[in-house]
Amino acid sequence: MMKYNRSVQIIKTQFKASMIYLIAGFIIIFLFVQYNRFVQFSEGLHQNVFDFLLYIFNDYYNVFFYLLFVYLVTIYPLSPSSPFNQYVIMRFKSRGHWYRTCILSLLIVSVLLLMFLSIICILQSLTTLGFENQWSEYANSVDENRATIMPLIVILGKYILTLLYTFTMGVIFFTVNLWLKNSISSFLLTYGLNVLTIIIYSNHLTNFYSLTFVRHVLIRPGYHNFYNDMGVSIKYWLCIIILFLFIGWLGARKIDLQWREK
Repeated sequence: MMKYNRSVQIIKTQFKASMIYLIAGFIIIFLFVQYNRFVQFSEGLHQNVFDFLLYIFNDYYNVFFYLLFVYLVTIYPLSPSSPFNQYVIMRFKSRGHWYRTCILSLLIVSVLLLMFLSIICILQSLTTLGFENQWSEYANSVDENRATIMPLIVILGKYILTLLYTFTMGVIFFTVNLWLKNSISSFLLTYGLNVLTIIIYSNHLTNFYSLTFVRHVLIRPGYHNFYNDMGVSIKYWLCIIILFLFIGWLGARKIDLQWREK
């Protein structure tokens, strides 16, 4: 509980109101545009809120370009190379304690960002889309080979995978920053790694295709192997998170309290 309170305190201190309003405004405008595009695809078929949520969280561009960019911009103030974090380090009992608190902060931001996206999507759907927990006419027209898994289960699975993806990218950004001591370079390298996995996925490079980020977020909704794919993908993300947490831990142990942005 103390680590959670410290994490919330760090988030409140680092994020200015103007920045929060700017990010929230961008998300609302983006979702408004996406909603209008989504409705145009209906061709008169019945749609529900789960269709729209899948349209947002299971779309190639929405997740791996727009969402990741917004997330990295959001967590940028939490960079370990910021002057504030240099001050915060000295307030903790150990660097390990500081490191764990920062990682928890990244997870909290991931959860809050996805919750905000989901709430806006639901609010947009209140007056025009149905809320029945079953596949709509529109969903069946897109994919007729859907299993008996309910849309709510699929959405929860997509939320978990997207959360693990954004949190993983946050950990990678933070870890790279610990070693490079430069936020801009860390931002570009993290986003570049994401683009690299997209290129591999798009070109179906056999040896690396199954290891790409895209492969473990964009799981086919309602597919009969959904639960098996979910289990494999969760293990995949946990392995990457543990790996980079360990690398980050090594970086935190060697951190110099005097270094600043290069």
